[in-house]
Formats: sequence, C-alpha cells, structure tokens
Amino acid sequence: MWILIPVLLGVSLLLAGCVAQQTAPSPTAATATPLASVEVPSPTPDATSTPLPTVEASPDDKLMLLKNSAAAVLQQVFGVEFTFSREKDPVSGAITYFTAGSSDYYEVQATVAKGIGKQWPATKTLAEKPGESGLKKTVVFTQTSLQQPSVQTEFEMECNNFAQTVKVTLKEQNTGALPFENLASNVTRLLIDSCP
Repeated sequence: MWILIPVLLGVSLLLAGCVAQQTAPSPTAATATPLASVEVPSPTPDATSTPLPTVEASPDDKLMLLKNSAAAVLQQVFGVEFTFSREKDPVSGAITYFTAGSSDYYEVQATVAKGIGKQWPATKTLAEKPGESGLKKTVVFTQTSLQQPSVQTEFEMECNNFAQTVKVTLKEQNTGALPFENLASNVTRLLIDSCP
C-alpha cells in the first residue's frame, strides 16, 4: 500500500500537467501576421555588361612616380635620403625634377624630366646595360678613365618609350685612401628595373 500511494501521486501530477497544457491558448492561423513582400529589382543586362572605366595616370603623375623610384634607388645606393626640387617651364608647362648630393667620396646630380624625341641623337654614346633583374636597356653612357684620381660617369635613360628621361652625373673618388667603388654601375642597374 505504501508503494501504491507514491505511484498514484506521480500519475495524478502527470495528468494535471497534461490538462494544464491543453488549456493554454495555442496560436492559430488567424492570429499570425503575414510578412510584407519586398520586391528586389533585378539588374539590367546593360548594368552587368558595362566594364568600369580605367583611369590612366596623367603624364605628370607618371613623371612623379618615376621621380619617386629614382629617389628610392639613390637612397638605396648612397644610404641617404634625396629630396627632389620641382621646376615648371613657364612656356611649355613641362615639369623637371632635380636633386644633388655629396660626401667625401662622391658628388651626384640627378634629373627626371619629360622626354624629348623618340630616339637618342647620333651624337650620344650608347651602351647596353643590364638591370638588377637581368633586363637589358640601351642607355647613354660615358665614363672617364679609371686611372684618374676621380672618375666621372654620366648616363641617361629613357622611360616609357621616351615619354620621360632620367639623367645621372656622378663623380667618384679613386685614390689609395678612397678606392673606386663604381657606384654609378649600381645606380644604373637599379634604375633600369624601375624605368620601364
């Protein structure tokens, strides 16, 4: 009998829970709120097939990018920062960038300018020089005798099919105390890779 009382008590509690669940209101279809329909516009064929326009850099922007590349090359070779001055021709509007630097060992000047013409004049001395990557380029190149106490090198290269030019003049010491390091070769090699 003692066993029967707890069983009856458990069954009555279970039945009371079922009755309570049945009396709770249940949602009906009438009380549900329908979602508003949203119409998404489909893309038109013209909108999906039209490519975005590409913005071509202006000649002045290309010249400035080349000047930045030349400054990075000079800094890498000489270990100091080079700042270029900017000059604008009042008649033609052509922009030219110029910088210079020196130490006990060297004197260097560099110019980045708009190109003139589509080929080197016959009066220029040309040489084929390799870039750091192995790319070869024909540049204007002269160098005085290595037997002198200082060696002067001048080189000029065209960039972007003669749209711009880079010119560097470098005088390096060549003495027992300051042996020749041929920094001009390093500058030329690195500039060829940064001057397309």
